[in-house]
Amino acid sequence: MGIVAVIVLLDIFVSYMKRNDVWSPLTRVMDGVPPRLSADVVLPIIAECESGGRQFGDDGVTPLRNKEGSSAFGKYQFLESHRDLALKQNFDLNTEEGQDGYAQYLYKGSGTAHWEA
Repeated sequence: MGIVAVIVLLDIFVSYMKRNDVWSPLTRVMDGVPPRLSADVVLPIIAECESGGRQFGDDGVTPLRNKEGSSAFGKYQFLESHRDLALKQNFDLNTEEGQDGYAQYLYKGSGTAHWEA
């Protein structure tokens, strides 16, 4: 089962819990806003699926590259087309910190839409 499917199932579960007032911390979510799992929960799962959680290749210096021939690289396997937007937000995608920060930025804005894993 893909990571997005797992997250969707978890979101359905959380919605059920909210509707039935079973899990009170989650019932504080604003009405009309679908619940979303914390980035601290979701992003490590995405990173593990995308790169095994690794930012760098075997040399420990070069960002990990996609083995299927795309331009994806690093811990979250961002495409090269993300580089300009990431830099505008002050994230250097060649660093693990930059990948983590940019992943949080994207997740906050659009959830898991940027990943297929």
